[in-house]
Order: sequence, then C-alpha cells, then structure tokens
Amino acid sequence: MIRLKNIALFSILMLYLVVMSGTISDTRKQLLCNGLNVTITNSKETGLLTSDDIIDAISTRTHCLGRPVNEISLKETERILLELPAIKSAECYVTEDGRLHIRATIRKPVVRIINIHNKGYYLDSEGYIFPLSEHFSPMVLIANGRIQEPFDLNRTRNIFVQNPDNMTGSKRVIYDLLMLVNYINQNDLWRAQFEQIYVNEAYEFELIPRVGPHIILFGGIDNYEEKLENLKTLYTEGFNKSGWNEYVFINLKFRNQIICSKR
Repeated sequence: MIRLKNIALFSILMLYLVVMSGTISDTRKQLLCNGLNVTITNSKETGLLTSDDIIDAISTRTHCLGRPVNEISLKETERILLELPAIKSAECYVTEDGRLHIRATIRKPVVRIINIHNKGYYLDSEGYIFPLSEHFSPMVLIANGRIQEPFDLNRTRNIFVQNPDNMTGSKRVIYDLLMLVNYINQNDLWRAQFEQIYVNEAYEFELIPRVGPHIILFGGIDNYEEKLENLKTLYTEGFNKSGWNEYVFINLKFRNQIICSKR
C-alpha cells in the first residue's frame, strides 16, 4: 500500500514538472530581450574596449533587442564576441527580466608595435594581436623600427601561428622582441626604466630608458638575462659613483663586458 502511494506521489510530481516546464517554455517564448548588461572583469587593468563597444558589436550582429529571448543563441553571441581580437573570453546568459548579460575579459597588452610600414597594433604576453584603441592608450613599451612580420598581419590572430624555431633575421624579430618584452615586464626595475625598444638595420635591439640620456645597444636576444644583469650592476654600482648623464651609449653586445661611450 505504501509502495502504491509513493508511486502515485511520484507520478503527480512528474506531471507537475511537465506542466510547469511547458508554462515556463511558453513564458520564455513571449519574453523579449529588453536590454544588455556588460561586465568587463578586468576593466581596471585595460581600457581597450568599453561596455559600449561590446554592446555595439552585439547589437549590430545579432539585433537581439526586441527579439524573443528563446531565439537568441548564447553560443553564437559568445562566438561573435570572441571574433573581436581584444576579447580573451566571453560568457552570455539571459535573466528572467529579459536582459542579456555579457561577462567579458579583455586581453592585456604588453607592447605597442609600430612596424616598418608604420602599422600599429598591440601584442599580449601570449602573442595575440589586437588593434589600437581610439579612446585609450595603455602605458606599455613601444617597439618600432625594422619590424617585419613573417605572416599576414590582417589575417593572423596570434604570432605563433608559425613556428619561429628555424627563423632568422627579420622573420624572427617579432618573436625575440616579445620574449624580451615579457622578461622586462616581469621585473619591476626594467618595467619602470624602459619605455621603447628600437629594432635597427641589423635587426638588433636598442633600448631607450626613461631615466638618463643614453641609448642601450642591446644586440640580439642571446644571453638577454645576463646582459640585463650586467646593466643592473652598472646602474647600481658604476653609475652610483660616476653618474650616467655623461654617457651617450651603453653597449651590452659583447659578453662579459660593458662598453660606455661618453658624449
């Protein structure tokens, strides 16, 4: 008898859930999208995209406002957002009040590239490429000079679409440059000291400091950690006594020695 009663209660519960599911489904069909809420999870770190930029991109492509929410594909909306090069991740969901919510994470630039054709763009630490912003200029290293990409800049999302292991000369510059930039950005002293990296005719790096009138002839990427350690020793021990305003060049290209040229 108890078993029959449990079966009856279970049947009633299942019938209730089916009815409610149908009611919710009918309600959702009648619910129109009446607004967009955008949350940028790392807005304090980067201002390359604003909430308005994201709303414009979604509204233009999906025409979601005024549409029944059950006709809006959340996966498709997320895919459209991820087509924007500056967006690293995106999540979309709809709430009971008919609002489409978007949570987006923006890529953080580590360097601003100005290549040999005067084309500007940003790179993040992973090598993703995204365009400059019209309303925001982050305080990042600037790299310019003889920078020639070994890929189609207009069609490439990440510089590592190609393997740089066997590349040399101009083709490898962008990869060595990002390696150096990432190392600089991991060090508080170097991140504060350097403002520009110039790639010269020999495809070697010249570092432009914020403090001091000198130029640092860095050479290639070889032994880059040792070169910067030697430079730190020069700054903290050598220039503490002599000062750095009298030097025009500091040459780190040769191993185990630093050559300083006076003005």
